[in-house]
Amino acid sequence: GTSMIRIASLNYEISQNEFKSQVMDTLYQVESAYWNLSYTIEDLTSKQKSLQRAEDLLREFKIRIEAGTLAPIEIYQAEAEVALRTQEVIVAQAAVKEAEDNLKAALNLYDNEKYWNITLVPTDMPVREKIYPDLNECIQTALDKRPDFREARLNIKATAIQVKYSKNQTLP
Repeated sequence: GTSMIRIASLNYEISQNEFKSQVMDTLYQVESAYWNLSYTIEDLTSKQKSLQRAEDLLREFKIRIEAGTLAPIEIYQAEAEVALRTQEVIVAQAAVKEAEDNLKAALNLYDNEKYWNITLVPTDMPVREKIYPDLNECIQTALDKRPDFREARLNIKATAIQVKYSKNQTLP
């Protein structure tokens, strides 16, 4: 009687903690996808600037070769640099597209066709500040608030009640 009610009550709490854990995991996935998109866009911008500098150097080399102040063979190094930077930009563009697709998937935007071809542009910038966490405080917070840990403790309680109930059933 009361053992089953207590176990049912604990199972209800376990379910609540499972749900909280799933919500936290989903939020973490969406946030990670967002910041990954933000990072890949920044990386693409950096790669595009490097390509622009390489193209500027190539133009300068061409002018200097035409003016006779640079050996013609030097053009090959500048062209190779432009080719390398172009390749890096193409790879970075693909990374942005993949990061955008991952964020759209995390947000379930692919369920609606109107969102398939939109471009997502992160507006928030990452906060860059040093934090100095207190280890003991962090451990205590985790023990008190992490749903998976709370769920494990509740499972132990439910199992203990089940064991005690089963032992009582074997008594005359």
